[in-house]
Amino acid sequence: MTNIMIKNKLPKKERPVKITVQINATVMSKLTEHIQILGLRRDQYLSRVLRHELQNLEGYTPNSEKVYAYLVKQASVAQNRHRYALSLDPDVVKGLANLCEKKRLVRDSFLNRFFFYLAFGYYNDQKAQIVQSPLEVAQGFLYDPTFDTRDHKIETAGYDLYLGGLSKTKFENCFMDDEEHRLATTEISLIDL
Repeated sequence: MTNIMIKNKLPKKERPVKITVQINATVMSKLTEHIQILGLRRDQYLSRVLRHELQNLEGYTPNSEKVYAYLVKQASVAQNRHRYALSLDPDVVKGLANLCEKKRLVRDSFLNRFFFYLAFGYYNDQKAQIVQSPLEVAQGFLYDPTFDTRDHKIETAGYDLYLGGLSKTKFENCFMDDEEHRLATTEISLIDL
């Protein structure tokens, strides 16, 4: 009798790429808490959702050079940011870098905004929650057999996660048009007077 060994011919997955990001500590703490409750591996989960979200951002109009410079400055004074290492799939890291360059997007501001959404949901300018955290909703589906999704569907009333909405709170803005930039910088200069 001959022993025949059949080798698995699936393609080898590339090793994750380690990147260092600056994320709001409260946001990262809540995100990590949700991910642990769900029993997920943080970096694998983030690679999956970021891959999908990067595709969603393709439809956004790039920031102008002037707006990009403003967003870089705004990000440099963001409060409560800490350094975190993420090990993401190579295609996600490359896609993130390409998208940020193409859209003139501040990488860590985008990640802060997206992680905020995952951890806390989405809030309007009046700080009212209009969309519950998707990770909280996932916990409901996984751990509560009587979870009623109808109670968790809230109309977004035209709000967009990356455009406006939180612009007045100045939490990690990602995209803004030149008029919003003019208003934001005028508002700041009037406050500084």
